[in-house]
Amino acid sequence: MAAGPGALLFGLDAGGTRTRALLAGRGGETLWRGEGGAASPSRVGVAAGVEVVAHLWRQACTARPDAPRLLEGVGAGFAGARSGSVRQALREALAPVFSSPVSPAGVPVTVTHDAETALLGAHGWEGAAAVVISGTGSISLVRDSSCALALSGGWGWPLGDEGSAVWLGLEAVRRALLAWERGYPDEFTGTALAAWGLGPIEREEPHALMRAAVAARAEPERYGRLAPPVMALAAAGQPAAVELATRAGRELGRLVAEGCRRLNLAAGTPLPVSLLGGLGETWAALLEPALREGAWEWGEGLHLVAPRHRPVQGAVRLAARGAGLPDPWGNEAGPADG
Repeated sequence: MAAGPGALLFGLDAGGTRTRALLAGRGGETLWRGEGGAASPSRVGVAAGVEVVAHLWRQACTARPDAPRLLEGVGAGFAGARSGSVRQALREALAPVFSSPVSPAGVPVTVTHDAETALLGAHGWEGAAAVVISGTGSISLVRDSSCALALSGGWGWPLGDEGSAVWLGLEAVRRALLAWERGYPDEFTGTALAAWGLGPIEREEPHALMRAAVAARAEPERYGRLAPPVMALAAAGQPAAVELATRAGRELGRLVAEGCRRLNLAAGTPLPVSLLGGLGETWAALLEPALREGAWEWGEGLHLVAPRHRPVQGAVRLAARGAGLPDPWGNEAGPADG
């Protein structure tokens, strides 16, 4: 599709907690940003996820009334969109959202898993590379030099998400209950549970924690709120927190190793890895040594690098390719674009 000088691209990073949207020019310049709620089809369903996207698109059109006329492509990375049937359902449901009097058939809409748009944002289209996303959940995507991909993890709580904020918070609660059973509430349990508005667990009263834990089953993000104080304690050297942070890093490294194994990468293959997500990015330096250890024989070649661009920019890259346009940023190296 030929593009005029005013061509616009719309990118979506649709997650299990929130959705980020970006309206960009053909050169990657940011024209509008927005944020909405969860849009993962595995979390809220296809229809509800598409409604989140439609709301964001309406906001973009309010800010830029020329957007429907100039839009050339849409790229979307959806958490949970592992199967072709789910991606097809999303494409079909999204097509009417982006139709207009100028383009009644709509524009090209390209849908993939959000780990792939994260990889495209962080590393571009070429070369062996990986992303590890540790936020509410956890997942890894490894790419080899031939551009083959291997996705590991991402099964959601409680089936997986090892090394994520939710997993870390759940492990903190388990540690607190163990401390109560053994009769030694400590600094770790008191500080971590303060994020739930709870004081240190006394030997005779674990019931408030149990009630909070039961309530969090329906809202696992509440477990994730316990992760920042745990990691802060780990950074300060508190032994129990260091143990949990080390386990989290090893679990994330294991995800990378699984991808490397499935792609038959040789041990020690140089592999730039970007840690993404609220937990991964904030605590990358703390997690890196254990991540290398968890990556087994591939840990030697693994090196953490800052992402070139954000996942939503990766979705814009996807939109450009789906529309037959040049990559807005090429494969240039550079600092993260916030």
